[in-house]
Amino acid sequence: MSNTYLLDRYEVIKQLGTGATGAVYLVYDHHRQCECALKQMRLDIFPDETQPPDPNATVLHEKPMPLNRSQARRLFKREADVLKTLNHPNLPYFIDYHEPEDGRAVYLAMQYIAGRELDALERNEISIQVFYRIAFQIISGLEYCHRRNIFHRDIKPQNILIGADYKAYLVDFGFAKPADASGKSVHASLVAVSAGYTPLEGYNAQILPKPQHDIYSLGAILYFLATGAQPETPLERANSEVELLLPYWNIPLILAETYDVILKAMHIQSFQRYKSVTTLREALLRADPTAGDEYIDVLTQLTVESDRRIHELEADKAQFKQMVTQAESEFDRWQAALNLREDKLETQTAALAQREQGLQQAEADLAARQALLEGQAAKLSEDLKTFERYTQALAQREQGLKQAEADLAARQALLEGQAAKLSGDLKTSEGYAQALVAREQRLQQAEADLEARQAMLDSQAAKLSGDLKTSEGYTQALIAREQGLQQVEADLADRQALFEGQADKLWEDLKTFEGYTQALAQREQGLQQAAAGLVARQALLEGQAAKLSGDLKTSEGYAQALVAREQR
Repeated sequence: MSNTYLLDRYEVIKQLGTGATGAVYLVYDHHRQCECALKQMRLDIFPDETQPPDPNATVLHEKPMPLNRSQARRLFKREADVLKTLNHPNLPYFIDYHEPEDGRAVYLAMQYIAGRELDALERNEISIQVFYRIAFQIISGLEYCHRRNIFHRDIKPQNILIGADYKAYLVDFGFAKPADASGKSVHASLVAVSAGYTPLEGYNAQILPKPQHDIYSLGAILYFLATGAQPETPLERANSEVELLLPYWNIPLILAETYDVILKAMHIQSFQRYKSVTTLREALLRADPTAGDEYIDVLTQLTVESDRRIHELEADKAQFKQMVTQAESEFDRWQAALNLREDKLETQTAALAQREQGLQQAEADLAARQALLEGQAAKLSEDLKTFERYTQALAQREQGLKQAEADLAARQALLEGQAAKLSGDLKTSEGYAQALVAREQRLQQAEADLEARQAMLDSQAAKLSGDLKTSEGYTQALIAREQGLQQVEADLADRQALFEGQADKLWEDLKTFEGYTQALAQREQGLQQAAAGLVARQALLEGQAAKLSGDLKTSEGYAQALVAREQR
């Protein structure tokens, strides 16, 4: 399974074991850069929350999946929470916990322990010293857990690993239960049953776990170590009239008093057992005085291991502080750069806001001016309509004057004909002379009236000509004003196009500024390289200058020698 990764962090080295609900892998943690054990629980094999678990299933080892998916996740999470609180040389330490979003599995990373299970030891390996060494190490780990009101509830040979120099580890806290402040444990809906190692009360899920649960299992472990045989179950012992006996002594020199301690720890009635693991340890030390030497060795090993862990923790703490300092320095540097960039952006934003305000004001001015021009154009349109009506009136008046002139000419011709006729009549009829004189006088009066009317018509014609010239000038002024308005509209269109071009250019300048910032960074790198090249070139020039100085001194000496020779 090389080159296989889990969670994009753990490189699988090999599979350590597999079970009904998941597997355990030996992996390399690329974050912590160390080997560790990665425990996997598959959630997809459990029924979902809509299918409640079997209420009659209370023994997990007999019915592997009595939980639904949510309960299985909480059970696995509880094991991780328990491991977080533990820090003891004979217990595995916690590394990390993961719940991927796909919900198919959960993972617990912990210390990898290279060792054998307790039942894999050869019988000839277990001397009286090895017996006590393993016993006191497991007792030490259990004392540590019980002081924190944590009960293991699944102690068996498969959950005890033996490493180098018979160092013992108590593992698999999947059924460990923390207690509240009063010491009353949370009610358990499931129990782990291991034949020969689970006490009688451990078969009943309704009974709250107590220290005596682990004490019974610890006594069964000591029984297995002493005899090499699995003890009978408490149900078998309760139905038998024969008390539990050691089938044979497998360890030389073990004392009968030690056997009594084991039997008391494995008593069927929990109240007949030892009150605490510490009391059991003290009973073992009293039963066999030679056990004290191994207990002292275990305590010494615990002290050394604790000192080593304290030293590692201090080293990790110092490294962490250094990393924090570096991170703070890096953060300060980035914060300063960010503040500088924010200041620049604020300045640019203010400039853009001002420019936008200017554009908005220009647009408002343009709209006002456009409204004014539209008003002026409307007024000009009305003026043009009035001018057209006035021009039509002038044309009609001119036609009336022409008709009056024609009428005047016709009347004058008529008068001239009448005058000619009167003149003939006058010549032919002297008697009619007086009548003619009178008529002549009336004719003169009519001519005077005609001349007065002709003068009045001439005056009106002159006035009409002046009005016509004035209307032509007004027409030219209106045409010039219309051309000026058209020019203003063209100027406004050009200015609006200019504003739009400036806005587009401003947007392009903003994009160019970001590119210019990147170009400045690249240019700064180039300047740094150029500076390095200048330093190297300066060193080369200094070397050449030193060489020239030496050559000059040599030339001066040679010149002095030539002068001396010339003098000689």
